[in-house]
Amino acid sequence: MEDLMRGARRLTQWGLWLGGALILLAALLIGVDVLLRKVWNESIGGADELSGYALALGTAWALGAALLDRAHIRIDSLYAHFPRALRFALDFAGVALLLAFFGLIAWHGW
Repeated sequence: MEDLMRGARRLTQWGLWLGGALILLAALLIGVDVLLRKVWNESIGGADELSGYALALGTAWALGAALLDRAHIRIDSLYAHFPRALRFALDFAGVALLLAFFGLIAWHGW
């Protein structure tokens, strides 16, 4: 199990680096597009759409690392004081709701 978690953490770290690189490239593309429009009155077609895809991919790849590192934003001041069983139930409910939402989005997308 420890080897599986180590592999998952390594994979999510790669996702973080690649997602960050995509977002930086999108910022660079938008900067170049702004300069082209200002100086030569030309534009890179679809720069805003490509940057939107980069942001979506970067966010999706970062969510795996946030899940493994337990870095999601929540009310930890209350959560830390709950009994272990209640924390487990809340974590399980959160994952179940996430999967239900993902299933709903996938079903409507299909």
